[in-house]
Amino acid sequence: MKKIFLVILVLASNTPLISQVKFETIGGYIGLGSIKGNSASVGSFTTSVFLDTRLSLADDIIFRFSFHYARKLESLLPDNSQSRYFPFVRGGSIKLILEQPLSEYFFLEEGLGILALNDRTFSDVDKWAFGAAFNLGIGLDFRNYKQSGFKLLLGSDIGTTFNATTPSYISFHIQTGYYF
Repeated sequence: MKKIFLVILVLASNTPLISQVKFETIGGYIGLGSIKGNSASVGSFTTSVFLDTRLSLADDIIFRFSFHYARKLESLLPDNSQSRYFPFVRGGSIKLILEQPLSEYFFLEEGLGILALNDRTFSDVDKWAFGAAFNLGIGLDFRNYKQSGFKLLLGSDIGTTFNATTPSYISFHIQTGYYF
């Protein structure tokens, strides 16, 4: 019995394994939008970096792991004061992304997922909240859906939470990604 198990183990260790997760894209966006917590909305600049993966079992669905950061727009302006506080939110999301080709080079992208967002809209507030994230955009595929290369997208991203101080953000942005 031990010899049969040893033979099976040796044969199984020599068979090629197909990766179940494929890292497909690395990218990010920059844009304008608004943020809020237990406060009125304020204009903000928004940024995000993301990594897209595909499972070998569900080739049509992309899983996007993102880090988001949005801060009050006035923080980009020069200021001599060291004591000013600029509200911001930051967090991460995991989304299911669907891409729909519209033509040879244009595509539509939709996404839905879960979100964890850190509310820092006031200097004495540091609360984490959980909710949902949505995105929608139209893009230009420079690689013609076949090889590695870049995509460019104009889109929006919305994140809203349901507990704690209910922070949220909305972004209108330009996004790029490199496909391996």
